[in-house]
Amino acid sequence: MTEFLHLIGRKMVVLKNNQIYRTLDKLWEYIIKDRAGWRCEICHSEKDGLEAHHINGRGDLWTRWDKRNGIAVCRVGCHDKTKVKAWLKENDPARHGWLERQKAKLHQGLKIDLEAIERRLRSQI
Repeated sequence: MTEFLHLIGRKMVVLKNNQIYRTLDKLWEYIIKDRAGWRCEICHSEKDGLEAHHINGRGDLWTRWDKRNGIAVCRVGCHDKTKVKAWLKENDPARHGWLERQKAKLHQGLKIDLEAIERRLRSQI
């Protein structure tokens, strides 16, 4: 099953069910945490409550499952949008710039192949 999304106005509309979203989110979350060595990328703690944070929000479907849009952070202390953006700008300016450019794009009329995204994520595990 292939699922497509279309931008109508400024809102993404799902044309089929979104069951695959949960699968993609779990794969993406694992990749982000594993890449960070299961530690917070900001404070380097191994505390309980490690989360995979979307730098550009989950609503941005064009970067939602891109590992460049993720950072592993501890739930208490580092999972703060302003703190994450400042850390990224200082520690990875190239990725920060790429994310800002992606956020500024309009993707009108383009389709997202969620099955292709799932294959790409599975290949990274």
